Amino acid sequence: MEYKDKIEIFLESYQQEIRIACQAYYAYKSLNTIPYNDKKIRARLNRTPVSWLIIMHSLQATFIMSLGRLFDENGDAQSIHSIIKYCENPKNRREFSKGRLYRRKIRDGFSDPLARDYIRTKQYPSGKFFSDLNLLKKKYAKDSKNYKKIRHRVFGHRIAKTTPEAQRLFLATSVDEIEEILEFLYKVGRIIRSLVNNGDITELHNHGFLEKGIIEDDIEKLLNDFA
Repeated sequence: MEYKDKIEIFLESYQQEIRIACQAYYAYKSLNTIPYNDKKIRARLNRTPVSWLIIMHSLQATFIMSLGRLFDENGDAQSIHSIIKYCENPKNRREFSKGRLYRRKIRDGFSDPLARDYIRTKQYPSGKFFSDLNLLKKKYAKDSKNYKKIRHRVFGHRIAKTTPEAQRLFLATSVDEIEEILEFLYKVGRIIRSLVNNGDITELHNHGFLEKGIIEDDIEKLLNDFA
């Protein structure tokens, strides 16, 4: 069994949770918008309405539960809070050192000379680098509070979606806000991945948001084949 640093294991779990949230949300959104704009697809889906309602509910529940976990402040959660806190810790930042990067490159098949040459110009992230990420995170954590309430009150304890409380919670949501939160969570994962895999210090704007396009294209192909 190959050796992995703790940050690698942590990051894999964090990025998997982001993928779940993105896939569920963009599948849900596409399954709403595409049939709405295509009469032929809409007619085909209406032949089996119960099945599609089950699928839509499952996607919505999966997204809300996953997003809630990503902002969970419990110390054991694989959340945005815990991964940044882990990286901020000076003791844990050693996992981003040139020595650890060298070891990972050797593990991945680099020769000794190639690995040494590769790490020569790489930088070690400062505590401020992760503190700045933490400051950015606070805005999105604040924005996420309503979705955590939906998780707890609607999906966790089953108040009816038609009650005034549930309606207020859903009316307070915003497509733009959701997508901005998901993009931020995704890009934080890519920033840490760049450090772990390549020793590169990057910023949010250096990374694209790949999951959105992948899922939207996949659902569009599915519905076109279905129709």
